[in-house]
Amino acid sequence: MTRAAIPGLRAHSQAEELRSYDAEAPDGTWIGRLDHLAWGLSSNLLCYFTDEGSGLKHRLSVFSRQGYRPYEAGPAFDEEALGGRYEIRTARSGAGWPKFLAASKLEKRDSRAHIL
Repeated sequence: MTRAAIPGLRAHSQAEELRSYDAEAPDGTWIGRLDHLAWGLSSNLLCYFTDEGSGLKHRLSVFSRQGYRPYEAGPAFDEEALGGRYEIRTARSGAGWPKFLAASKLEKRDSRAHIL
């Protein structure tokens, strides 16, 4: 997805669905699928993930001052394609919000049926 193709939060075609993503994320490492991206209101990019282990939906932010990357390591999410799978590490910030620390891209699962 190109930067220009990422919609703003207010004009997003899936705005109703985006409301189902929680701003809470688990502390620790988990596997997430990138479902949506939306430009936020304060030089941030909102990343919407579904946790593959729990099925819960989480919203995390990356910021322009980090090149739209997680705080410690990971790809620039303004250049990532939807549907990608990531190993994600999050922890609480001093204010109690989830902090997107790191992400590493994983291979997509092979969804083809295997015939034995």
